[in-house]
Amino acid sequence: AVGSNNVNLANANIYGVPWVVGAKKGFPNFNEYSLQTAFTSVRKLEFLKAARASRPYQTNQMYVIGISNYFGTEFWNSYTQAYPRLVKVVATNLVTVSLTNETGVLMSTNRIEGYAGLINNWEPWKLEDMGARKRRLTNFFRPFAVNLQFVPPSKYRKGFRPPFSTNITAFDRTGTFPTPDFGMVITNRLMSAIIDAGDDGAINTADDRIVDLVSFADFGTSFNANQELGNGDKSFKGIGGIGSDVLDRLWRTNRLNNGQGDAVPTVGVATQIGICLGSESISQADWRSYNTQTRDKASSIAIFQQLMTTTNQFATNFYSPFNPGVVLLQTKTWQANDPLVHYTVGDMTDSKTTNVVQRIPNAQAAGTNIFQSASFFNLGKLNRRYSPWAGNPDLGGDESGAFNVAIKDPLIKGSDDWDFPTNKFANVGWMGKVHRGTPWQTVYLKSEVANVQSWTNNWVSTLETHPTNDWRLADFFTVAPNDNAARGLLSVNQDGIAAWSAVLSGTLVLSNTTSAADAGKKYGPRPQFVVQAQEPNSPALNAIVTELNALRRSRTNQVFGSIGDILAATNLTTYARHLNLGDPPGTVMKPSAQQRTTITDEAYESIPRQILSLLKLGEPRFVIYSFGQSLKPADRSLVSSPPGGDNTFFNLCTNYQITGEVVTRTVMKVAGTVQYPTNIVESYTILPAD
Repeated sequence: AVGSNNVNLANANIYGVPWVVGAKKGFPNFNEYSLQTAFTSVRKLEFLKAARASRPYQTNQMYVIGISNYFGTEFWNSYTQAYPRLVKVVATNLVTVSLTNETGVLMSTNRIEGYAGLINNWEPWKLEDMGARKRRLTNFFRPFAVNLQFVPPSKYRKGFRPPFSTNITAFDRTGTFPTPDFGMVITNRLMSAIIDAGDDGAINTADDRIVDLVSFADFGTSFNANQELGNGDKSFKGIGGIGSDVLDRLWRTNRLNNGQGDAVPTVGVATQIGICLGSESISQADWRSYNTQTRDKASSIAIFQQLMTTTNQFATNFYSPFNPGVVLLQTKTWQANDPLVHYTVGDMTDSKTTNVVQRIPNAQAAGTNIFQSASFFNLGKLNRRYSPWAGNPDLGGDESGAFNVAIKDPLIKGSDDWDFPTNKFANVGWMGKVHRGTPWQTVYLKSEVANVQSWTNNWVSTLETHPTNDWRLADFFTVAPNDNAARGLLSVNQDGIAAWSAVLSGTLVLSNTTSAADAGKKYGPRPQFVVQAQEPNSPALNAIVTELNALRRSRTNQVFGSIGDILAATNLTTYARHLNLGDPPGTVMKPSAQQRTTITDEAYESIPRQILSLLKLGEPRFVIYSFGQSLKPADRSLVSSPPGGDNTFFNLCTNYQITGEVVTRTVMKVAGTVQYPTNIVESYTILPAD
């Protein structure tokens, strides 16, 4: 209870603030949120004559737009076993859509979408054998998928209130060519949960348990229509993928001859008229694809040429036969890569898949469900971001980085493959079995260093989560019950082979024994291992100590500053002598067949998982030896001054007699920080005379 109103904060969920959760296998989870915006743009022209036999004296423009938004969310059971209990799925989304131009917000709307439903025995994700084919059952669940028509087909009326009219047959005969700088801003606040019914199998009872909850405040997007239409910086593609400069110029907003004001036609309008006259050439296919009219190209151009001359007697007003129409389809999707990592917007964001704008010709978009047919639409499919070890199976796997041991745990090909500890940790190295909160990776104890740019651009957006930062965890955790139990640990700054042998000898390592032929098979047998004990003074042990000493000498002051610094030694993990790395061994980006299919994370990290509890950093120390004597003047060693003589050296001692000696040894320990060191006397000894 807080404050005078006795507010119970346990009943409050704040958008954008995730619950503290742990990674536990077996639960269905939130998987994706997708947002699509279809912005339809059409420009029509009307020409006025004073008389039938005269040339047009005025051109009028009608700019027609239509805006629809599609948004949906998705949950998934990513395991190969059904979730056998009754669950309730609830989801609430508050979406705000705003249309802007150069003057500000033209219109805005809010919509709340909610869902609550029950799922019993949530089916698993599996491959179903159908003879020569395999069908993947994904079992996605979508609480809602909504198509919101924000702006029905309407003409823009600059200077009018309201600025849009659904009467798209009558021109406003202003003789001007406004170029509205339309922009879209869309925000979403989403909260959803999966609630287990508990042992009684009934929802809304005391033993209900939340197994997944997400809260997002900033699923949003924006785009500028003029910029996406091109204005020369993006190429329109004609039919067959051939670029068309004419199609590019159709949407340019700069004025002819660098003129100013809405009364001056734009380059886009001039290009449209040129297409209608036949002086600007486009293909028959592009005429039909980008045109909102259905008339034949050749006859339409011939009639328009007659209407534009004084010889035509048909009408005093007529219309352009080519009215360019295009749909801008923006797809923005937030997807989980590893299903266990989906609680923040950063977890769900991928620059390659989250903000794609397609330009679809009017004729291709008409009469189809443009959202469902969009190539980047992903709801109901395996996430494009989904990339465990060996890569995304729907993308063929083996994509770049699919076998990169620096960013994902080897041989974890799906959610079922995790093996998290459930008991108390036997040693510090067991942290290597704990999911670290980045996709497909446990706490990192290996030596390979992930490329920083690739990590932040293609895998996780924050540098702070770089895997090698985990090396520092060895300094903060211990399994020793008290300080006395920690005595006798080996300092990582020890360089002696005998001292390191005391720690490394007898450690049990996993050596992979899968044959080269089986390692090359995509669906070969499960990896095979034998357990070996590290032998004293063995080549493998000597290689580790030699590399550790070399690494130490390369550091500042030739000392390790952290216990975890030893994990940079490749002979401890990724290139350890007990591993069969293939012939020849591969690299991180191009691993051998053995590295791709036969070596587990436990095999790589078997040595550090066993020895980290036996190590300490070791504080800097120095020894001070001091030597002291006690003295007295020797016999007849004092100067005496003669009567009436010079007294300058009177009573000066010219010789001494030693009466005692002492020798001490002081060991000083340097504690504190580099900025504020503290010297502590650890021991003080008076040495014997001999």
